Amino acid sequence: MGTVVPGKTQNKKNLTDIIAAHNVPYVAQTTFIGNFRDLYTKAQKAIYTPGPSFLNIMAPCPRGWEYPAEKLPEICKLAVETCVWPLYEVIDGVWHLSYEPKNKRPVEEYLRLQGRFRHMFKPGNEWMIEAAQQKTWTKTGRSSWPSARGDPPHRHRTGKPWDVPRGFPCIWQVGPGGSVIDRWFR
Repeated sequence: MGTVVPGKTQNKKNLTDIIAAHNVPYVAQTTFIGNFRDLYTKAQKAIYTPGPSFLNIMAPCPRGWEYPAEKLPEICKLAVETCVWPLYEVIDGVWHLSYEPKNKRPVEEYLRLQGRFRHMFKPGNEWMIEAAQQKTWTKTGRSSWPSARGDPPHRHRTGKPWDVPRGFPCIWQVGPGGSVIDRWFR
């Protein structure tokens, strides 16, 4: 961390969204600790889907992320419960949320365990935590994600499934039955 810039100023690229934007028949995101059935199911779908598939599995690195190795299961669980790492899949361009936390936990709980985010907890950097919280909750807000209960998939009014990658900050207006009737960028 430098004295002028408090770390990398750009957001990380969401690899799962990039692959999904290229119309790969099956794309999914999961973690290997906490919900093994989710990993198993998605791996099976990836293997048996005709054509290319992509499975993005969160694998925290104790050395690089600066946390004790025994905290690995807690890091994985908090990533999912804070919606930093949502569990979802994209099947033929249609997004499905695999798990929706009943009570979303504050993103601060996930960040605090890792040394790589310690700069965010210094006085004057509170805005970074608030921005991270807003980004994760906006990304996984009910208006932009299909429910894990099987609500109809959301589609853009042109009929194209999710033609804007997930990482873009946009607002979705959802109509009756869960269909997206309009969107605009912030």
